[in-house]
Amino acid sequence: MKNEVVVHARVHDVARVVSAEFEVGAGGVNPLLDAVKAEMSRVNQWADGVGAIIGHLKGYIEPCEGAFTLSTTGGAVSVSGELTFDVGVTGIIFGAELTEVQEQIILLSQNVLSAFGVTDAEIEICDEEHEHSHEHAHSYSGLNDIEALIASLPVDAGAKEDAARVYRLIADAEAHAHG
Repeated sequence: MKNEVVVHARVHDVARVVSAEFEVGAGGVNPLLDAVKAEMSRVNQWADGVGAIIGHLKGYIEPCEGAFTLSTTGGAVSVSGELTFDVGVTGIIFGAELTEVQEQIILLSQNVLSAFGVTDAEIEICDEEHEHSHEHAHSYSGLNDIEALIASLPVDAGAKEDAARVYRLIADAEAHAHG
């Protein structure tokens, strides 16, 4: 397992797009889920505090190696082993400086790693885009679906256009982030 956080950061129109990927050894997925959720909530609070808008903050956790062994000789069942997980987080955030968003995503990564005893992770800032070595599931709603939902809302036309414009910016930033 590498003690490394790989970070990509870029500006796309008015959006700040930052992603981080790392591996972490954890005794199970639930403690890792709790740690990532807590850190994503912390980023939400930070954004609220600085007046930024989170267009999208998405994470994934997928097992990459390891196993658990369970055994008993008639008494208590003992469990040993560890799983290693690939973890990734991407934030598309409006109204903050790129360096601020990058700092928050790096801090999220470091805090999750620290919760599992890794305090010496190297931070690698990538200037160029490269292919990801993992696959993970995504669920999508098309922009047309979102625009139709906005059009059906019981609000005035100006609010609908503002909301649709924000989602078009998010969709454009997502397309840029994912190629």
